Amino acid sequence: MNYKMIFYTIGRMVKLFGLTLLIPMIVAIGYGEDFLSFIWTILIIESIGFIFTFRKPKDLEIYSKEAIVSIALAWIIISLLGALLYIISGAIPYFFDAFFEMISGITTTGATILVDIESLPRGILFYRSFTNFLGGIGILIFILAISSNGNINAIFFLRAESTGPSRNKMTNKVKNTAIATYIIYFGITILCFISLLLTGLDWFDACTLSFSTAGTGGLAPKNQSVASYGNLGAEIVITIFMFIFSINFAVYFLIFTGKILLTIKNEELWTFVIIFFASIILVTIDIIDVVGGFWNALRYASFEVSSSISCCGFGNTDYNNWPTFSKSLLLLIMVMGGCAGSTAGGLKVSRVVGLVKSSKQKLLQVTNPRKVLNVKIDGKVQDESFINSLYFYFCIYVTILAISTLLLSLDPAVDVQTALSACIATFNNAGPGIGIVGPLGNYGSLASGSKFLLSYLMLLGRLEIFPMIIIFIPSTWKKKKNIIQKNSYDLL
Repeated sequence: MNYKMIFYTIGRMVKLFGLTLLIPMIVAIGYGEDFLSFIWTILIIESIGFIFTFRKPKDLEIYSKEAIVSIALAWIIISLLGALLYIISGAIPYFFDAFFEMISGITTTGATILVDIESLPRGILFYRSFTNFLGGIGILIFILAISSNGNINAIFFLRAESTGPSRNKMTNKVKNTAIATYIIYFGITILCFISLLLTGLDWFDACTLSFSTAGTGGLAPKNQSVASYGNLGAEIVITIFMFIFSINFAVYFLIFTGKILLTIKNEELWTFVIIFFASIILVTIDIIDVVGGFWNALRYASFEVSSSISCCGFGNTDYNNWPTFSKSLLLLIMVMGGCAGSTAGGLKVSRVVGLVKSSKQKLLQVTNPRKVLNVKIDGKVQDESFINSLYFYFCIYVTILAISTLLLSLDPAVDVQTALSACIATFNNAGPGIGIVGPLGNYGSLASGSKFLLSYLMLLGRLEIFPMIIIFIPSTWKKKKNIIQKNSYDLL
């Protein structure tokens, strides 16, 4: 284990994160608000980053274990340091609340403990949505994009922080892949911002909403989320862009480079599109009588389905009042989530496709035990290790969800519906659930222990479970010589 390189890498991430706080600080200055809390927070963060990077290690080699540990620790440390701004500014004075809000932002979950969001200063509100934007793709990938270090083992970082089972690079070099990812990310975000301006929103609301849409985080600067605006045009724009950000960025890269045929053959993409529109149709039909007519039903169904399947968490209505079928469907697509390599949360469509196809294969083999049946995804036969890794991930996922639901049910403030939906919503980085944590509710009434549990679930979901478990395994920290090998984590 290369401990020096781990802390050096974390230090670089911390310093970069500290510098990003200059942007919301400028917003605070522009609105004539107190900015000293930003300065103090930046100084503390940069000082810690400087301590970690004071001496550059001689051995710069990074392998899978170091990358996983670096990513997990960095997200925890950045969440702790990011919470300082809320505490120092007095916006969220209590540690567990500030920590919860920060993790919710950086993991793009969108859950909140705040009751009166609009009472906060503009600079803090901007920072809150900006954390959604930072967490959408991942801070470390940005470091790879700007780093001059050509260390080939940077691929381990990319694997550790990327979402979904697909770890394919867009280009031959990791650095170029990171740059391509961020060009696409920034480009689509700018398009979203311009589109929201055209709907009549001012620059502040358009900017904060575009940040939260890009990261599919859903932290809005209004108490009633997007419903506060009553702006149909803005709802349509956000609905479309939540869908866009739920698609694998590699698909856009293929389109931009003229490889349309490969996009057409992408099973994950077409499965996602079919489920997306089928869900809108089903929910629309189910809520027509509740919301008063077809067009209202289509408006609310489209927005909430896009918000749920992308795990964004925006709300334009209170779906707590909808029929049980629609609420159940929203929870199911929330569990599935968007495509691998996107900013969406959830299991990811690629895993669902793999699980369904392999389950079908196992059932057919019961009646035809001698027949060799292969699982094909995008026309390629998948080996047994890949299929086993999918089942392993799913088993761990269900186990964590079951245990966390039981633990959360110990909180006297929640009922069974709230406990289950809160765990699903935070574990899948989706934000609002059902009951008191619904789209127009919040997590503020939960006990501190419950908030800590849900904070851990958010980190588990954002980092695809394993990094946040591996750092607590004692053998991880033993000094053993690393061997570059393909392991089950790479396949997950």
